Amino acid sequence: MLKGITKNKSVLSVEELKGFESYNPTTADEEFTRLFVLTNCAMGFRAGDLLNMIKEYDAKEGIQSIIQKKTQSKQMVNIDSTVIERIERMKELNTDRITIDVINKNMKKIAKRLGYNRKERVASQVGNRTIYENVYRYELMSSHVCRRTFVTLSMMNNIPIPKIMKFSGHSTLRAFQIYLSNIDYVDNKPIKGLW
Repeated sequence: MLKGITKNKSVLSVEELKGFESYNPTTADEEFTRLFVLTNCAMGFRAGDLLNMIKEYDAKEGIQSIIQKKTQSKQMVNIDSTVIERIERMKELNTDRITIDVINKNMKKIAKRLGYNRKERVASQVGNRTIYENVYRYELMSSHVCRRTFVTLSMMNNIPIPKIMKFSGHSTLRAFQIYLSNIDYVDNKPIKGLW
C-alpha cells in the first residue's frame, strides 16, 4: 500500500461520475458520500469548506455565501436546483457526524463496488526517493478527487480559468497549475483558425 507523500492526480471520468450518480447506497453515510461527490464535482470546493457550507446552508433564491477557509475569501455562489436538492438531503442526513475521513472511506467502498478496479501507477515520495506502485483505482478515491474532477471538467468545457479559480479557491495561477496536469486532451480548435 502507498507510503509517504502520494502524488495522486486522479480525476473521475464522466462515466465514473455517472456510476456514483446511479449508485444505490446501503447506509446513510454512503448516501451522504454519494451526494457529496456529485455536489463537489459540480462545485470544486475544498472538502472542509463544502462540509461547512452544508451545515450552514440557508440559500435564498439559489444563492449561498461561502467562506473559503484557506484563503479567507468570501463569495456568493449561485446554486442550481439539483445541487440545492442534494445539499438539503445531506443536511437531513446529520452532517455533524460526517467527517472527511468518513467520506474518503466511503468513496473507496463505493468505487470498489462500482468496479473501479483497474490498476494505476502512482508515485509516492519517501524521503528523497520516488517509489512507483500499481494500485487499484478505488484505493485512490478521496474527497480531493472531486476537486480535481471539477477543475478538469471545467477546463474541458472551456470555462475561463479565473472563474474556475474563484470556485476552487485558488488565489494564484501557480497553485492552480498543479490541476492542469490532469488535462490529457488537446483543444486545438481555436488555434486552427489562426494559421
